[in-house]
Amino acid sequence: MEKFLFVLGAGLGNANNPTRCMLFAQIAHMEGHKTAVFLIDEGVVFARKGVAENAVAASGEEMSEPLQYLIDNKVPVYVCTPCAKARGLSEDALIEGAQFATGKKLIELAVGATVFNF
Repeated sequence: MEKFLFVLGAGLGNANNPTRCMLFAQIAHMEGHKTAVFLIDEGVVFARKGVAENAVAASGEEMSEPLQYLIDNKVPVYVCTPCAKARGLSEDALIEGAQFATGKKLIELAVGATVFNF
């Protein structure tokens, strides 16, 4: 079993990267790997309830489906605290299971992991 960290910094302007990030995180988890997602910069918008339903890749894949898989399977989704605060994202608006975290947590997760950046 490998350790994978998926870091999403892309926002609503390009639904391809966010959708791919969640899809690959889902695949990694389904393959039995230890998986985590960390949302930074504009990517924190996807931690807000209901936003993922609006993200569809050019290939037609919807972000909401793999994200729901991650939620249902309790794959950790961390949200950059200062990034979220700068965008007015409060804890009560977060998707189920998401939690605020700082850069220290990001580095902790990255140690020994293969990191994918979207």
